[in-house]
Amino acid sequence: MIVEKFDAGDVIFSEGDIADCMYIVKAGEIGIFLPQNMTVSEPDFLLHDNEIFGEMALVDEQLRFATAKAMIASDVIKISEAEFIEKLEKSDVVIRAIIASLSQRLRAAQTG
Repeated sequence: MIVEKFDAGDVIFSEGDIADCMYIVKAGEIGIFLPQNMTVSEPDFLLHDNEIFGEMALVDEQLRFATAKAMIASDVIKISEAEFIEKLEKSDVVIRAIIASLSQRLRAAQTG
């Protein structure tokens, strides 16, 4: 895990990117922009300290579903795919199944 710093307006990842990590907001404000958001200035969700993002694509091994952008100067903790998988493999099989199911349902709900 490493801490990365982003300035206001920096794109952390874009919809359609290949996922190789997930993030935890250490300090700042991260905007999540869903595919149907055409404004690109107002995020669909705002994330703050200790909130996670970018995990869905690691759980279901698909491309990034949304775009994440620093709304203000922000520090995020970057967790590599290998670190995430290591932690996931140490968890109970039921927990892994629940996480996978929730991720699939969330992605399906957002695509309509």
